[in-house]
Amino acid sequence: MRFSSVGAALAAITTLLGINFAAKAAPTKVMPRLDPSKSSGRFFGLNKLGSVFLLVALVSGCREESKPLLQVGAKAAPFTLELTGGKPIRLEQYAGKGLVITFMSSWCPCSNESMPLMKQAYAKHGNGEVAFLMVGIQDSRSKFEKYVEKWEVPFFAGYDKGDRIASDYGVSSPPTTFFIDKNGIVKRAFYGNIAKKPDEFQQWVEEII
Repeated sequence: MRFSSVGAALAAITTLLGINFAAKAAPTKVMPRLDPSKSSGRFFGLNKLGSVFLLVALVSGCREESKPLLQVGAKAAPFTLELTGGKPIRLEQYAGKGLVITFMSSWCPCSNESMPLMKQAYAKHGNGEVAFLMVGIQDSRSKFEKYVEKWEVPFFAGYDKGDRIASDYGVSSPPTTFFIDKNGIVKRAFYGNIAKKPDEFQQWVEEII
C-alpha cells in the first residue's frame, strides 16, 4: 500500500509522532534566557517537527525516483528469483506459457486479502495452461516465508532481496500483479487488491492462456 499524497504521508507521520498542528496557539510570552545546562529537552517538539519534514522528504524522494510500472505491450524484464526452498528460477523457464506474477508483502492487508482468489485461480488454471509466481518485496525474508507457509501457497514463491526485480518492473508498492502471455509480453498490469476484481481477474488470466 502507499500514500495517495505527501499530505497524507505527513498526516500519518504526525499522528504517529503525536504532533497536533491544529492545536490553539499559546499566548505570546517573553522567553527567559536559556541555561544551556538545563535545555536538553526544550526543543523536543522542534526536533519532532524536523523529523516529520525529513521523513516526508524521504517518502517524496522515493516516489519520484521509482521507475514507471512496466507497461502493457512491453517485454517482461528477465530475472532470476531464489525460491523459498532455495532453488533459483528464471523468467525464461516460463517461455511458451502464460504467467501471472504477483508482488506481495506479509504486512500488507491487500496482499493477504488477494491470496484466496490467487489460490482459486491456480486451482483452475495451474495445470500447465498458466503458471503463477509470487515475489516477496518490502519485507524480511523470514516474515515473507512465514506468510507463504501461513497461506499454504501452492505455487512457486521467492524473496526479492533488495527489491531488485520489483525495481525492474517499476513496482513501488504491494500488491502489484502482471499478466504475461506465452511470448513474454505484458498483457495486463494491476496495482491493488485483486480480490475486489474477481471477474476481471479471471478474464485477465484467460487472456494469457
